Amino acid sequence: MRRALAIVMACGPALFFATSARAEDPRALRELAEAEMATGNFAEACPMLVEAYAADHDAATLFAQARCFDGAMKLASAHAAYAAALKSPALGDDERRIAGGRLAELGPRLSRITVRIPADVRIVPGVRVTFDGVEVPSEAWDVPHPRDAGKVSVAIAVPGRPPYTTLVAVPIEGGDEIVDVPAAGFANRVSAAAGSTAPRAVRVRLPSSGRDDYVLDTSTFGPWQVAGGITFVTGTVAAGVGLVVGLMAKADHNRAQNNCTDNVCNDNIYVQAAELARDQGDVGTAIGLAGLGVMGVGAGLYLFGPRPSKPPMISVAPRGLGLSLGGSF
Repeated sequence: MRRALAIVMACGPALFFATSARAEDPRALRELAEAEMATGNFAEACPMLVEAYAADHDAATLFAQARCFDGAMKLASAHAAYAAALKSPALGDDERRIAGGRLAELGPRLSRITVRIPADVRIVPGVRVTFDGVEVPSEAWDVPHPRDAGKVSVAIAVPGRPPYTTLVAVPIEGGDEIVDVPAAGFANRVSAAAGSTAPRAVRVRLPSSGRDDYVLDTSTFGPWQVAGGITFVTGTVAAGVGLVVGLMAKADHNRAQNNCTDNVCNDNIYVQAAELARDQGDVGTAIGLAGLGVMGVGAGLYLFGPRPSKPPMISVAPRGLGLSLGGSF
């Protein structure tokens, strides 16, 4: 009992000082926080500095807050605090130099979240996007937001509809997290509420990207357009082959002619080589013209073929050295 009482009496003044510092003196609170930072206790120090800066709005306190967030690896908060400190004319020269250097170093390392909202969702009155319950204004949609490491709850709420919610794990640095409102289900229900038709789209996932960054809008093509595209590509290849064959034949013919005088060849070998080159040139011309014709047919199929009446489904997957394309229409 006596020992417990002695401990309380010994710690009492320190506890009183800390409480008084929080309540009355922002500078004392900052000094207490800096003492905690010196021991690596950023979890205790950073909230103290936030509280102190809210009371004194001192540039030195804001700079200390930035250093605390930096030490705690809250890079987005540190970057924002350094930027705000640099705007203060009261910031000292040494602090300004340090803040400018850290701002430049942290910028490329920040993790970011981008919420991409389709046009058919944007037009619905009352749509709300929130990060951890804090609303993101509509003008900030589709814009990368720097975030500290941790899990962030992203929610998109539409009046009269179930909200779309996802939990995003943000890494300490270098993360580029993208949240897309799904084209199917949620987005289609939203467009029905708005009295419009959602555009059909397919999201293609490629292993090299690690996330769904490639979108094909399938509202403008169906079987005829796919056939037209394939035909056009085939014709382009044929035209290219014809051109190559023609150029090679021209080169062979020139070599044969170089061994003749005034188009008169005394050696039968060069006569035969020139004739063979002319035949190859004719073949190349025929292939090239056929390829151009096939290209025209493909373009016609794509431009004038009937459009789809139902949403097509397309899948893209890696195979060998290329990609395989499949689906149903």
